[in-house]
Amino acid sequence: MYIFDYDSNNEDASVHGKRYWGVILPDGRYMYFHADRVIADAGSLVALREVQSENESDGEIQTTLALAHGQWSAYFAANVVTGEPICVDRTSKVKG
Repeated sequence: MYIFDYDSNNEDASVHGKRYWGVILPDGRYMYFHADRVIADAGSLVALREVQSENESDGEIQTTLALAHGQWSAYFAANVVTGEPICVDRTSKVKG
């Protein structure tokens, strides 16, 4: 999937958002991306970034990624180094 004309030598991926997110796709693959906000709306997942203008009080909101209903299973705030969810301390099996 080609989304941006990205020049990794001159641009840091974090310009597309201050936070790092992971999304699980229906086939079990994980996809990671930067965004300032992520919204789940009517089954769709939408990633947004705030584009600051010269007058920082009137920044523009820009969609950087959108996945249609059925094209994603779960999303989470991710650790930028490991990709693991940052909001989960640990998991364990349910006994019984």
